[in-house]
Amino acid sequence: RICIRWFIIRTTSIKIKTILKQTAIYLKDVISAIQYLHEKLIAHRDIKPENILIGMNCVAKICDLGWSAIILTSRKTYCGTFDYVPPEIL
Repeated sequence: RICIRWFIIRTTSIKIKTILKQTAIYLKDVISAIQYLHEKLIAHRDIKPENILIGMNCVAKICDLGWSAIILTSRKTYCGTFDYVPPEIL
């Protein structure tokens, strides 16, 4: 019994570490994409999980640039998905 419990805990621990490593890679890809957009003076304005795609080669990509805008001056308008609004905007 003890051996089985140890195996389950060990297996779960390895799976969690693998998931965390893969999540970090996806996050790096998303941050890199946002950084690229900002270098081009583009604001996505609707980043949410539904707008992040994972490609065949395990690369995260941002999609749905429908709310994006070229930012030359500061903006005071709100757009995006209400469910993902940060508290400081409300």
